[in-house]
Amino acid sequence: MQFLLRKNDDMRFGAFGLDRDMDIFFEHTIVGSTCDKEELRATVMAVLQTADKYDDEIVAKWGGERAVD
Repeated sequence: MQFLLRKNDDMRFGAFGLDRDMDIFFEHTIVGSTCDKEELRATVMAVLQTADKYDDEIVAKWGGERAVD
């Protein structure tokens, strides 16, 4: 959890969290009423890239499996 908290401090947007099953997730919130198509696309891509970057590192250091696995 310390790793996740330190990474959260480095993030420009979004944050890691743990659900009730202790599964790690990464999320970002945007304002839907003012969000246009390009902003939504950029946000989704940024979240995907961040999750993809860190899932392999987390599994390699602490075990577990990626959601895609």
